Amino acid sequence: MSAFALVGALMASSAALWVAYKVYPHQKELDRQLQMRSEKREAAIEFLEAAQDFVDSNNRRAREDEILTQSRFEVAARRLALYIDGKEVDALGAVYFSAKDYAKAVKKWADAKREEKEDERRKQYTERKRQWQNFQCSRDRYIVVIRKEFFPSEEEGEKILKAFTRAQQGPDEEAQSGD
Repeated sequence: MSAFALVGALMASSAALWVAYKVYPHQKELDRQLQMRSEKREAAIEFLEAAQDFVDSNNRRAREDEILTQSRFEVAARRLALYIDGKEVDALGAVYFSAKDYAKAVKKWADAKREEKEDERRKQYTERKRQWQNFQCSRDRYIVVIRKEFFPSEEEGEKILKAFTRAQQGPDEEAQSGD
């Protein structure tokens, strides 16, 4: 019996060592990747919310509100930048800069309106509208890019693209289609 007990003990200890040196590190790495994806998803949601708030605050023209939302927007963009690479960097940059361009267009439009320069106001209104469409397109493209990472199947990608039709059109095409 003691030989069987010894063999059993050796097998059990060998299995425990195998789990400790092979399985556990692999599982720990999978857990780390899952945690990073979860944090990235949270950062992406926070960034999109902050970008929308920033754009909306420029429409309200409350200076204190605009400063707070711009600060939140900047922090959210930097937080998200910690997690992304490749295509996501380009998509994030497009959202970031289109939101900034929209804010500038709103300010120019507001200045022209305040100074009662009708021709300049009309021109800036058109620019403001174009920048708004650019923001919407870049935001939607970013959503498509980030969703493809979490749902990489081709079928899911097609659903995403259909749901965000603006992401397939540039701002000029969108304006022509009447959206």
